[in-house]
Amino acid sequence: MSIPLDKMIDETVNIYELTCAIIKRSLQLTKMRAYETRDPESKDPEVKVVSSAINQLISKEVEYRNDNP
Repeated sequence: MSIPLDKMIDETVNIYELTCAIIKRSLQLTKMRAYETRDPESKDPEVKVVSSAINQLISKEVEYRNDNP
């Protein structure tokens, strides 16, 4: 899965906020995968959590908001 850099560049969002959201979503996906497999050390080379998180946020499949004013 590739990272859609062209979509990231075209977005009119704060890149810092987007980066923070990607980091948090990646952590969520990692925890979900560890919980589902019951093995925190398991690694599926086909699934890249950071790429998945980026695609989910760029495609608006998952939304984020800034809770800090």
